[in-house]
Amino acid sequence: MQSIKIILLLISTISLNQTTCQNYELIDVSKYDTPLVEDSTNYLDTGSCCIDPELGFNFDKYAKVVEFKESGGNPKAVSKSKLYVGLYQFGDIAFKEIGEKNVSVKKFIADPSIFPKDAQLSALKRLACKNAKYLETEINRFDGKYVHGYKITKAGILAAAHHIGFKRVKTFLYTGKVARDGSGVPVTTFLKKMASI
Repeated sequence: MQSIKIILLLISTISLNQTTCQNYELIDVSKYDTPLVEDSTNYLDTGSCCIDPELGFNFDKYAKVVEFKESGGNPKAVSKSKLYVGLYQFGDIAFKEIGEKNVSVKKFIADPSIFPKDAQLSALKRLACKNAKYLETEINRFDGKYVHGYKITKAGILAAAHHIGFKRVKTFLYTGKVARDGSGVPVTTFLKKMASI
């Protein structure tokens, strides 16, 4: 009976947080004779319910911030320069980096259906994981600290690397030099947006 109460508490907690916890299935616990959860302590931490185990932060929130800043939520977006495409504004270098052999900026502009929204999200995660490897030393050294007046998080480092390149992120972290993209957006924009993720 106690396990039923725990599961119901878990379910009610998740339903209150549906905006951040989208991948949970609600289950009818009345049909089970044995407890569903033997040790419930780890399941009641709703603050980490959407933490991506590979990246260590809420990837859904991360993706939404990058999506909004890069394309305003348009999966068919093409930059003014025609060098970046999609929700997360991937360029040909990023496509090559993550092994997208059948997608290029030119092909996407001709037919955006070759890179649908779900494939774009998957590509964003692959690129974040790649950048996490490139920036592992910096993430370990600076995550959770204030550097040059900005709170640094792993999500912020990876979002900045997605936007402006991992080398420029390293330059900022070690020297304070604020690089800007072709539109004049500084590397610090993503550090600020991701400070709580």
